[in-house]
Amino acid sequence: MAQKVEAHGGKGGNQWDDGSEHDAVIKIQVGAGGIGIQYVKFDYVKNGQTEEAPLRGIKGRSIAADPFVISHPGEHLVSVEGWYNPEGLHQGLKFKSNKKTSDLIGYDDGTHFTLQVQDKKIVGFHGFAGDYVHSLGAYFSPLTSSTTLTPAKKLPALGQGHDGVSAVKFEYVNGSQVVIGGERGKPTLLGFEEFELDYPNEYITAVDGTVDKIYRSDSAVITLQEKTDILT
Repeated sequence: MAQKVEAHGGKGGNQWDDGSEHDAVIKIQVGAGGIGIQYVKFDYVKNGQTEEAPLRGIKGRSIAADPFVISHPGEHLVSVEGWYNPEGLHQGLKFKSNKKTSDLIGYDDGTHFTLQVQDKKIVGFHGFAGDYVHSLGAYFSPLTSSTTLTPAKKLPALGQGHDGVSAVKFEYVNGSQVVIGGERGKPTLLGFEEFELDYPNEYITAVDGTVDKIYRSDSAVITLQEKTDILT
């Protein structure tokens, strides 16, 4: 179940709720007027299908900022930073994914707030809006299941052989605990090469490899290449 973080700002206008039954936020559109944020609009994805939520607020004479596009599934929205005035009108917004941060939309003036939950991503929004956006809250879901082993800082260590990969060894994190896997294969005197991830800001997305037969033996792994959401 998604975690609901209460909306920051005022309660003017009408209450709205995009819900929490989404896989991710994939597009954010914001318009700023003379005294604050006039509208927000969010696109989501669920089971591979795009879902466009209604515009919250009004366009009026607002100036539309460049859309903040999130490349799901390798990228996800992690936080929203905002400011609102004493009347509860949002003055400025800034969005951050695990890969980039948007420009400030509006003004960084008034009461400051941040929507963020450690190790979770934003999957939905709620709040109040009328002629302007009065408040904004969010729904958060875990990046991974608590029962799933997630790559930690060294994934994998590769044992080097003269004719291919002689061994592999993996480290994981389960909750806050590091789990060290056993050596798979037989290490040689050439030792290991380590591929280190900047967890939790980076995670592995794919492994490429080649297989061949050596001296009439069974097929063996010759090369391995790990890819993350940031680099190869």
